[in-house]
Amino acid sequence: MATSAFLFLSLLLSSQATIAVADDTFFETKIRPILVEHCYSCHSLESGEASGELLLDSAASMKRGGGRGTPLNLNMPEESLLIRVLTHADENLKMPPEEKLPDSVVDDFRTWLKQGAPDPRGGTVPDKSARELLAEKHWAYQLPQPYQLVEAAGVEHANDPIDIAILEKLREKGLEPAAKADKFTLVRRLSYDLLGLPPSPEDIAALQSDDSPDAYRRVVERLLASPQFGERWARHWMDVARYADTKGYVFQEDRNYAAAFRYRDWLIRSLNEDMPYDQFVQYQLAADALDPKNEQGHLDAMGFLTLGRRFLNNIHDIIDDRMDVVGRGLMGLTIACARCHDHKYDPVSAADYYSMYGIFLNSDEPGGDPSPLRLVDSPNEKPAFIFLRGQAHNRGEQVPRRFVKFLSEENSANFTAGSGRLDLAKSIISAKNPLTARVIVNRVWLRLVGSNLIDTPSDLGIRAPQPELLDVLDELSCGMIENQWSLKHLIRRIVLSSTYQQSSLGRDELAQKQDPENRLLWHMNRKRVDFEGLRDSILVSTGRLDPRLGGPSVPIHEPPYTNRRTVYSFIDRQNLPGIFRSFDVASPDAHNPQRSLTTVPQQGLFLLNSDWIAEQAQALGDQLTNEFGASNDEALVRAAFTKILKRSPNDLELKMGIDYLANARQSTAHGPAPIWSYGYGSFSPETGELKSFTKFPAFDGGTYRGEKPLPDNKLGWASLSAEGGHPGTKDFSVVRRWQAPQAGMLQIIGQAEHGTEQGNGVIAAIVLDQKKLLGKWEVRNGKVEIKTEPLDIPAGTTVDLIVCDNGDTSHDSFKWRAVVRITGETKETYASNKGFGPPPAQSMDAVDLLVQALLGSNELAFVD
Repeated sequence: MATSAFLFLSLLLSSQATIAVADDTFFETKIRPILVEHCYSCHSLESGEASGELLLDSAASMKRGGGRGTPLNLNMPEESLLIRVLTHADENLKMPPEEKLPDSVVDDFRTWLKQGAPDPRGGTVPDKSARELLAEKHWAYQLPQPYQLVEAAGVEHANDPIDIAILEKLREKGLEPAAKADKFTLVRRLSYDLLGLPPSPEDIAALQSDDSPDAYRRVVERLLASPQFGERWARHWMDVARYADTKGYVFQEDRNYAAAFRYRDWLIRSLNEDMPYDQFVQYQLAADALDPKNEQGHLDAMGFLTLGRRFLNNIHDIIDDRMDVVGRGLMGLTIACARCHDHKYDPVSAADYYSMYGIFLNSDEPGGDPSPLRLVDSPNEKPAFIFLRGQAHNRGEQVPRRFVKFLSEENSANFTAGSGRLDLAKSIISAKNPLTARVIVNRVWLRLVGSNLIDTPSDLGIRAPQPELLDVLDELSCGMIENQWSLKHLIRRIVLSSTYQQSSLGRDELAQKQDPENRLLWHMNRKRVDFEGLRDSILVSTGRLDPRLGGPSVPIHEPPYTNRRTVYSFIDRQNLPGIFRSFDVASPDAHNPQRSLTTVPQQGLFLLNSDWIAEQAQALGDQLTNEFGASNDEALVRAAFTKILKRSPNDLELKMGIDYLANARQSTAHGPAPIWSYGYGSFSPETGELKSFTKFPAFDGGTYRGEKPLPDNKLGWASLSAEGGHPGTKDFSVVRRWQAPQAGMLQIIGQAEHGTEQGNGVIAAIVLDQKKLLGKWEVRNGKVEIKTEPLDIPAGTTVDLIVCDNGDTSHDSFKWRAVVRITGETKETYASNKGFGPPPAQSMDAVDLLVQALLGSNELAFVD
């Protein structure tokens, strides 16, 4: 009996082992191939996807299931979620979604379930969510590591480990880097990238004439030390910070922020001083804790948080906007996606969202001094609750203030000091946060190199693919941290690299085929000049750029046109000027990770037709004509190229320019000259000579004047109205110019008046062609009749009615009504106060048109 029982038991165990082997074989041959081919792309750790919180690449994860529970029902296989989705029984849940699998395959899954779903992949049920498991493997959630240098043949191209890392990737594809760019290209590239301005003649000459090994580095250091550096890089950060001078629509209250420009000026100062980036971040989030009395001037930094949209003053939307600019702007973390439910892809829960929400809920805006831009901690703590489905009236559990849990150290403390903003800032710039350094390095790289290392610069989450040049990103991130988070060190390192100094002429056929998008940087990217750089370049070319740093924002799109740098533009969030949209300026409504790059007709039409561009072209055209004469065509062409493009024309360009002037003169020869124009100049009452004449730059309030409200910084009180005006000093005597439309007999009559007993009066004078004095009259506390003798003049003669001070400019307001009569082919009368108004669209002469053509050229619109 014992022997037979033993034999029976042996046969039974042998049979079960055979069944187990058969079951494993069935899974490996029938089930696993289908999972790999059709399911892993959306439900596996390797793919980085866990749609519906479901992972199917291990037995344990498959049995646990996802957001809809386990897909396996061994007691009732036909009721399994797995069978329902495979048969497309549910219209809203079909897998694979594109096409139903064959019935034979679905039957295989039925058989497998009836067998008990044996799965040789094994494993225990993980205690972490699918999102957390994915995050543990995701590249961006690992701490950056410095690049490990490798031995590489022919690394003479490399100035930096990042060059070697790039060279290694190139050689894997059988590619080599491009040659070094020429010196003119390099200095132009540096100047635009570091200052946002074209290179000065001094910088061009310094590099081109210096063959020493340190010549390029010296140019870099000079530009990094320039005050214009802060202006350029502040504008980049203003895109990140969604800067605007207005709140958007807010009912009937004042839409303007009080002194928003102070945040912009803080950025300029901090960047010029190379404030370490970790401090740069902390001040923008918690300057009230670090500089509460504004003794160091850092409270304005909190405009980063407070200058967003006001969403009709909905506090929940305002806080969400602040969380978004902190999350995406500083860490590339889309935390705002967890407002209504747990994040779909990343391990950010709704509890994480409302824990951070509580930080800003306990931050108040006091307004007023010492900074209207600051936040302060609320005096009474306000508890934070999860809003179920994001609805404020539907509260869930209370949550503490803390950092995002999956980025925090285990057992890390909640934030209890004040609102928690300072603790939040410290968590963001912690050495154990893998995101912050990578995000800012990528933003700087984009601005300098013209392409991202991270394809999604403000989203480093699970769906962000690993960068092709991750070694470069991490090497620069580690290097910046090791160098006290210095942004200038980071920028210096990139621009000194051989990669940055490459030519942008990508003519390698193999490389074009292997890497058409230049993702491995086998040549430098060709970059467009952005709107700020283009407008500022035009002002530099005309010599009109106002170099002052800081100050209130000014509108740039309407007359009288300002000459301030474009970074000082007034940004109206609700009514963003069309020119900003046409030239891809970042929208101020939300954090902007990267500007669009479009080429649209409106850009060319602006450069062809706008009053502003005509004003700039005429200003430079007048300068060139005054310097070289109206007919010295070769000198005019050479000077225009030098002023605008910072180089001499080649022989073909010189010939084309000369021909252009000749053709333009023919086409504009018959245009009518303006009768009256209004300006200022240096006048000598003793000699009767008007040494210069410059048109007033602005017309406002019925008065021609300087660019600023009277008194102008340069022209003082100099101004002209329909009836009179006020002179400046003798260098800024006011001039009402009439130009004869025909030859004939000229006579001028009228009356000048100085109507106050104060002051010593003014001198009125009439001068022909700036040389011939027809008469002068002292006018003081009374009226003087003015009349000239008849005089025969040719067409085109200029007649200047000039008023200058009589020793000082105090109380020099005057009136002067004049009538100009000319009798030639016809008899005409012109009154000085008739038709007075803003300047008409002025016809442009040949030199102006040449200047405008160069200002609108492709060469000015591209860095290289």
